[in-house]
Amino acid sequence: MAYINRWKHVWLLRSLFVFEFLLLTALLGLIGYANPDTFTTKLRLDGALNGFNSSPAISTGASTPYVWTTTLTKYNLSLSVASFLLFVVQGALYILEFYVPVVAVVLKAALMGAWGFSVHSQSGSDYTDAKHPSPSPWYLRKSCDVVYYQSNKNYCHEAKATFGISVMLLACYGALIVLAVVSLLAKKPPGMEKKKGQDVEDGNGSDNDSLELDGGARW
Repeated sequence: MAYINRWKHVWLLRSLFVFEFLLLTALLGLIGYANPDTFTTKLRLDGALNGFNSSPAISTGASTPYVWTTTLTKYNLSLSVASFLLFVVQGALYILEFYVPVVAVVLKAALMGAWGFSVHSQSGSDYTDAKHPSPSPWYLRKSCDVVYYQSNKNYCHEAKATFGISVMLLACYGALIVLAVVSLLAKKPPGMEKKKGQDVEDGNGSDNDSLELDGGARW
């Protein structure tokens, strides 16, 4: 049973840990800066002036497309903080040798689902204005050079980076799940089976010797 707790390709596992840490750190910085509405509305207005999407002036409250809401930014920030805290816990469990593959599968599958929703929302559509339909945010489909206001160019790059790093984090979680499953399905080395058989034989031999000694003592 102890073998199922072992990781295959430990060097790859540690490399993915480092990659995950770098991605989460970057996302915390980007999303923390964007919260609650540092540039979301500005990018929407910039797109509206270029005819890429609806204008903030024609939709308020519940009618605002989710991709342009502060709710999404707050969700992403909360998810980033939670993911980083879980990463710290993961590191502690790994050091204590409690971070086994089955735990990784459950944890990363949950995080992958949460970040999958985030990526889907970040690339969400805006059909509020029938004259300017937008299947996804304009900054994901176009160069940042097309901004109406040059002051929004850096914001455009930050929004692109947030989406790109979120996708890379999804890929990282997927790779960790695959590695965990491979570790769970890995067969025991032949030497381990042989050693186990020898231990059983040695145990039987010891029992027989004990019986013979006991029998001799009685006679």
